[in-house]
Amino acid sequence: KKHIMDFAKHQGQDGNRQMIRIALQKIDVPDLPSTIQTVHIFHGRKDQLVSEGSCQKLVDEWKGRAVLHSVEDTDHNTVMLGERLHTVLITL
Repeated sequence: KKHIMDFAKHQGQDGNRQMIRIALQKIDVPDLPSTIQTVHIFHGRKDQLVSEGSCQKLVDEWKGRAVLHSVEDTDHNTVMLGERLHTVLITL
């Protein structure tokens, strides 16, 4: 949320409207190319931008070719930050 608000302050109301349009877009989930064996999705448990349910939908859509890793005490922007990156990578 903070980054969206910062963007809105920097860009003004036009930027705010643009971020809302982007956030509300429905996107089609692409098929995974055959060259990709596994996709690892890392989700911060405190993420307020992307729900864990949305991540799970990707995992379900990609039927066994995606793995969801929920990372405690992280949000959208900190899930791969500093020491947490090491914690996340050792799960692979």
